Amino acid sequence: MRLLLDENMSPRTARILSILGHPSQQVGDVGRLSAPDKDLAEIIPDYDAFVTFDLHRQVDERQAVNEAIVGGGCVIRLRFAKSDRREVMTELRFLIARWGDIEELLGSRSEIGLLTITDEGQRIRVTSRAEVAQWLSEER
Repeated sequence: MRLLLDENMSPRTARILSILGHPSQQVGDVGRLSAPDKDLAEIIPDYDAFVTFDLHRQVDERQAVNEAIVGGGCVIRLRFAKSDRREVMTELRFLIARWGDIEELLGSRSEIGLLTITDEGQRIRVTSRAEVAQWLSEER
C-alpha cells in the first residue's frame, strides 16, 4: 500500500513506514511542500491513501480533499491530542496499531473514502465516498 503523508506529518514517519515495507512519501518528497490542498488533491488518487492530521476546516481545502476522495482517492485522518502531534512515535503507533484493519478496509471496499483513526488508535470511523459526495453537494 503506497501512502502519501501530508506536510503536517514527519518525513521520518514516511521513511520508517517504507523500511517496514509500506512505501510512503511525505509531500515534500514529491515537491509539494506548502502546496495548496487543491494541488495535493490532484495527486491523492495516485496513492492508496493520503494520511493527514488536518481537518481541512477552510471551505476550499475541504472541498479539494473531498473532491479527491469522490474522484477515487482515500484519506486516512489521524486525530489525537495536539500535545502528541509531530511525534514520530505517536504517528507510527496510530498507523501500525491499526495497519491490518487499514489494509483490510482499503483493500476490500473501494467505496471507502475516509478513515478517521481516533481514541489512541482504538477506533476507526469509516466514511464512504457516497457520504463524502453528499457533504460536497450540501456545501455548494
